[in-house]
Amino acid sequence: MGYRSPRLVTIPICSGSSTPNDSTVYYVNNYPTATISTTEANRRYYLGLRGIIREVYCEWFCTVANGTAEAIPCSVRLNNTTDYAVSSPAVAANHRIFSNTNLNIPIVETDFFNIKFDCPGWVNNPDGVYVLGHILIEVS
Repeated sequence: MGYRSPRLVTIPICSGSSTPNDSTVYYVNNYPTATISTTEANRRYYLGLRGIIREVYCEWFCTVANGTAEAIPCSVRLNNTTDYAVSSPAVAANHRIFSNTNLNIPIVETDFFNIKFDCPGWVNNPDGVYVLGHILIEVS
């Protein structure tokens, strides 16, 4: 039997301009004109695939105000029950990078997931935030 390379699927992450509030959990998926949402059910990915989430890369691009440097934990939320950490950047910059290339999150056809941001209580809030990125899934 010969070598079989994995089939990879890339899913986009994006949102329209948002103004995140203090101490609030937000969810995002791939609606480019929608803002980030506090309602998990409004930002779900339903893929109907069996595989493994291998990578999440996304960035916050702040177009109005950078905000202060408190950490923002980002995770993959699977079936609204389990969080898998991506990263928690703590920088006061117009680009905040959330990235993890070592994920191993198994998914089956009936699963759903989303990208979750657990916003801190900022001294100064970011404003005009766009979220852009991708999710890499190895399909089995």
